Amino acid sequence: MSTNFYNLTLERDRMEFSLGDTLDVKAGIVLAVITVLGTLSGTLLNAASIPRWEQLVQLASIGSLAFAVFCAVSAVIPRKYMMSATPQALQSWQTSLEKYYAENPDNSVQVDSVVAENLTTLAAERIEANHAINSRKSRWIEVSCWPVLLALVFDIGTLAVVGLLKTLS
Repeated sequence: MSTNFYNLTLERDRMEFSLGDTLDVKAGIVLAVITVLGTLSGTLLNAASIPRWEQLVQLASIGSLAFAVFCAVSAVIPRKYMMSATPQALQSWQTSLEKYYAENPDNSVQVDSVVAENLTTLAAERIEANHAINSRKSRWIEVSCWPVLLALVFDIGTLAVVGLLKTLS
């Protein structure tokens, strides 16, 4: 196995693990935007000066935001990521391999290459598992963005209409 492949696999393993944190931050930002838009929608809905149809638009905005909250919260629900063993466990495993091959000589086996091959295999398994988790999180965040965008359009439209009505009256 090439050293380059080994290093690339371990780097991708670290990237996939840290991507989970990045996605949590993005979901948090979406939740913050939802909070601002929800507050604006609630304030506009309580304003007696907006027409009835604008109140219905704000109810649609709030419904859209409720769906977005469900999706964004689904993205930040804690998940169990696969992690590599502790350095102590890996060192113990390598020591036991070295002891085993010292007692049972096999000239074709290099302990370092066995360790690297097994570490790469384990890292590949972690990459697959963690990538599946991150893909689901990413999908939830993506789905949550569309209703937020819709609510933003509704809120800006309502503000524009309210401003226009005040200007004309």
